[in-house]
Amino acid sequence: MGTTPTYSWPYPEPTDPVANGAQDIEDLALAVESTVSGITGGKILQVVSTTHGSVFSTTSTSFVAVTGLSVSITPSSATSNVFVIVSAHIYTSSTNAAWVSIFRDSVATGTNLGDSTDGFGVFLESTSQGFVSASFLDSPATTSATTYDTAVKTNANTVEIMRGGSYSTITAIEVSP
Repeated sequence: MGTTPTYSWPYPEPTDPVANGAQDIEDLALAVESTVSGITGGKILQVVSTTHGSVFSTTSTSFVAVTGLSVSITPSSATSNVFVIVSAHIYTSSTNAAWVSIFRDSVATGTNLGDSTDGFGVFLESTSQGFVSASFLDSPATTSATTYDTAVKTNANTVEIMRGGSYSTITAIEVSP
């Protein structure tokens, strides 16, 4: 049998084999830190998110804003990008097509960031439900408060968002140029 090594405080001592490994890790961490601090652009400047759990129901064949599922962000620079992510629990009462989209500023007069006609489509089987996710990298070119709305439409029957106690979220992430 071998002997159990005896360690003293502070550990590791310069003569312990682990000491070199600890120094190597510290050197690597310092090198990564100095490299990362020199990178410009693409940094996360702010994150704003809304989580909502109230049921929203519609039979509209035109996009309508999902009440309570919007987020407002004020970019710190007109050259910043805003990455918008929607995750919504969606349900339909019968075989149905539903579309979810993200609008900048207003569903009525704003810009549809998805396909201008159908946004991000999803087809649901008879009485099915699940999560749908949509994302878009926007360039709003402003330093004014910008609102992003989640919108939904259906081809027939009823489509519901956040049914059965589920939650849905919309998140806006400002990214430096």
